[in-house]
Amino acid sequence: MVLLSANGRFLDYFGESGGRGGSPLYRKNIQDNIEIINENRHKMLAGEPLHFTMHVISRAGQPL
Repeated sequence: MVLLSANGRFLDYFGESGGRGGSPLYRKNIQDNIEIINENRHKMLAGEPLHFTMHVISRAGQPL
């Protein structure tokens, strides 16, 4: 996943590096949620609307 834009709250959970595998926090949160991401991959690639919940931690180690 490549981050195109984000608000401050999103950056708290994925870090400020928006590229693939940019920050350790980004990599951890993606790795922890890879199953749900892969389940929705076809919709992402097709540009279709989608909704799913990811369980992530912040830079401070707090769950969302």
